[in-house]
Amino acid sequence: MTGTMGVPLVCPACGMGLPEAGSWRDAPVACPGCKASYASVNGILRFVPHDQYSRSFSFQWARHARTQMDDATRNGTEQTLRRMQFTPELVAGRRVLDAGCGVGRFSDVLARWGAEVVAVDLSASVEVARANLRDRTGVTIAQADILRLPFPPATFDVIVSWGVLHHTPDCAAAFRALCRLLRPGGTIAIWVYGKTRSVRRRVMDAYRHATVHLPHRLLYGLCFVAVPLYYVYKVPLLGNLLRVLIPVSRQRDARERVLETFDYYSPRYQSKHTFPEVHGWFVEAGLTDIRIFDPPVRIVGRQPGGTRG
Repeated sequence: MTGTMGVPLVCPACGMGLPEAGSWRDAPVACPGCKASYASVNGILRFVPHDQYSRSFSFQWARHARTQMDDATRNGTEQTLRRMQFTPELVAGRRVLDAGCGVGRFSDVLARWGAEVVAVDLSASVEVARANLRDRTGVTIAQADILRLPFPPATFDVIVSWGVLHHTPDCAAAFRALCRLLRPGGTIAIWVYGKTRSVRRRVMDAYRHATVHLPHRLLYGLCFVAVPLYYVYKVPLLGNLLRVLIPVSRQRDARERVLETFDYYSPRYQSKHTFPEVHGWFVEAGLTDIRIFDPPVRIVGRQPGGTRG
């Protein structure tokens, strides 16, 4: 079962120490410095009053609570981690931060591999993650802003942030915030959207000027056009034209098509980056053993010192 462990915590507002995660109960916890108040609600540590700029994710994960939690997706998640040279041996017994956990698909695999997982998200998806991870041991869940996480420096042996940082107001700043939490010898892996000159992507970005302002329920309904378009795209000539004019997800599974389409058109923030740019972030952070993987931009690095982790 999920449950808070002895994870060190600090006030995200002023940096003063707070009681360890495992000692929190139902009563509010007051910061001894700035007097800010936090609480554990429904087994989730709460460090923000609401989901702020991540409300589209709160909406989508409430409707797709199990879309990414089936056996096929779990196998795909394991393969993704292994391709990035993450293994059970690397994470077992280590404290791992899943920064932007969504419904908990990476946390699920990491916990299965024996990691002490701290799953964090700004959105209300933390409620879904808690339900999905209820049978996993060694998992702490917190709702917090990735730019102001409630952990002291050098807390984690491993940090994974998959498809998340580009949805913050400042992707580079969010990355730097994570690096500060990495222990000497620790490993961090991120995936962010890459820049592309494709006409299709430019059309999608042009549509986003309007779609980000639509009510989520309306936009979600419009995204169901992805279900039949998957087949229309296969029609010669017509399909080629529609792939550019009405670009939607081409995932094989219909639920995944709707989810991925909404996931692209709805977020308030969505930055895109090049490999040299993100590699520069790793270099500037002093990380070593930097490994670059296939696009989109996937990079792994290690904090110098300590033992490899």
